[in-house]
Amino acid sequence: IGERQTGKRQRNPYRQQSTQRRQNRHQTQSGDFEICLLVLASIVIKADGKVDQRELDFVRNQFVNMYGKQRANNAFKLFNGIIKKEVSARQVCIQIRQNMPHASRLQLVHFLFGIAKSDQYVVQAELEEIKKIAGYLYVNLQDYESIKAMFFDVSANAYKILEISESAS
Repeated sequence: IGERQTGKRQRNPYRQQSTQRRQNRHQTQSGDFEICLLVLASIVIKADGKVDQRELDFVRNQFVNMYGKQRANNAFKLFNGIIKKEVSARQVCIQIRQNMPHASRLQLVHFLFGIAKSDQYVVQAELEEIKKIAGYLYVNLQDYESIKAMFFDVSANAYKILEISESAS
């Protein structure tokens, strides 16, 4: 009605919100992703009730490989505070899901399994946390099971990794 009466085109408030959301998505700081990784890593590390040095070393080594020693050291200064807190995996995963493509989210789940396996034992509590995180990241059950199978020595796991049935030949 306003456009016909005044001859001026009025802004669609819904379109503006959508545009603002897209712009905010690109305003994410590079350190935000590192913090999200550290939060999810801390959830998996604490899942079995203890903080194992081998799990911490795994995360540190991954960060050094991804970001270099200096940036990894800075990240771990934050990590020491993060690991002492209870943080919502759901909120962190929503942010990741909005800013990360599906293939990268699969790699993230793989990273979390690497943490769990770094102390040689993947306990049920760790599996439950990783499965919950995978769900929040919109990683489907078949992909989750395929990644999970990579961390266990069972002959049937080859089929799960390839996402095919054992009857396939």
